[in-house]
Amino acid sequence: MLSDMMAINDILALADRYGTANDLTRRQVSWRVFNDTNKLDALFDGGDLTTRRYSAALDFFSGNWPDGVEWPEGIARPAPDHAEAGPDIIGGKVAAVAHDGETAASGSSGHVNSSAASSHDAPELVR
Repeated sequence: MLSDMMAINDILALADRYGTANDLTRRQVSWRVFNDTNKLDALFDGGDLTTRRYSAALDFFSGNWPDGVEWPEGIARPAPDHAEAGPDIIGGKVAAVAHDGETAASGSSGHVNSSAASSHDAPELVR
C-alpha cells in the first residue's frame, strides 16, 4: 500500500510536470484539479488528501495529460478512460468551465451556476 506521503508526492510531481508543460502556475493547476487555488500549496506545506480526492486528481491528470510529455516514472497511471475529469467530480458540484484560478474574484470567472435559471444548458460532464 502506498504511504500518505508518497501519494502526496505523486500528486505534487504530476502537478509540477503538468503545469510546466502547460505553462501554468501552481495555483492554476490547483484550480483545475481541485477547484481550489490553494490545495497544492497546502499539500506542499504538509497538508493531506482524502483517498477520493487523491483518486480524482490521478484521474484528472491521466485524462488530461499533455501529448508528448512523459508520465513520471514510478507513478502508476490510471487508464485515461475518465478523460477530462476535473474539479466537478470533487464535491459533486459543477465547477469552472474555463477558469485559470487567477480571476476567482472577478465577475467573469467562468463559473457555471447550476442553481441559476438560464437559457443556456450546462455542459454535460464526463464521469
